[in-house]
Parts: sequence; structure tokens; C-alpha cells
Amino acid sequence: MSCLRSFTLALNGNVIPSGSNVEIWGPGFNFLARTVVPGSGFKIEGFKNIDVYKIEAVGRVECLFGSNNGLVEDWGLFCQLTGQSAIIGGSLTTPNNLGMSLQTLSPQFLLSKYNPSICFSSPISSATLFSVNQINAQGIHSESPTAVQIGWNFDIVIHYKFEGE
Repeated sequence: MSCLRSFTLALNGNVIPSGSNVEIWGPGFNFLARTVVPGSGFKIEGFKNIDVYKIEAVGRVECLFGSNNGLVEDWGLFCQLTGQSAIIGGSLTTPNNLGMSLQTLSPQFLLSKYNPSICFSSPISSATLFSVNQINAQGIHSESPTAVQIGWNFDIVIHYKFEGE
């Protein structure tokens, strides 16, 4: 993986989730806020297809100053990469009470404060789209019992090789 190339996508914004998209509870005003606005995507185009080996998120989610402030302790980016995973022969056992499945097309994954990157030993081939579909923030000390304003600032680094290299 020493001869990988990379490109960076910036992800910046803010939102005040309300209603069912924010939960605030307890005497410490703990909160869980979710963005549900349509996600953001980057369509990968060019002369050659790419194989993606690693994706990492460098940045933060925080509550913005104002009346809907709080302290973010953890965050998560729900991502999807449209492409082809390595196909392996096998079958799922029954019963499958935990809902296990083999993600061969367009794997979905979570990048978070404590797991900010994902590596694929077998790359996602012919990648055509990378998208962030939702951002979650979990924290404490919400100043409002009904809403929290969250802001985010990330660089998403995608490590790849051109197919056939």
C-alpha cells in the first residue's frame, strides 16, 4: 500500500436538529442529535476506474455557540462507497438472528471519533460514488431541552489506486 494515491473532500456545515431528530434526557441534559438533511456525495469520474483501500475522517463535530449549545463527546459519520467488494464463496448460517449479510455492493460503514478510518485489504473496486448520509453527535449539558445546534468540519481522505496498477 506504499504507492497509494489520495484525494481529500472537505465536509463543513451546521444544523439545528429538532423533533424526532434530537433526543435530550436526564438531569445532565444528555443529547443525541442526528442530521437528516439529504447527505452529500462525490461522484468519482475519470478515464480510469479506481480501487479504494482506505477512507479516513479528520476533524470534529461540536455544538456552536448560542442558545442551543452543549458539549459533544462522540460523533459518527454514516458513509457509503458505491463499488464492488471482493466476492468470496460461502453462505450464512441459520438462524441468522443478528441479521448478518455479505456486503458485496456499495458497503456502508460508520466513521467515528474513536474509529475515524476504515481500511480494505481487498479494495472496493470500480468505485463510482462516496457519500456521507448522516452525521450523529452525542453529548452532555444541552442548554435547551428541545434542540442542539451542531456544526462539523472534516477532511475526508480517500486512498486509492487506479485499476490495473
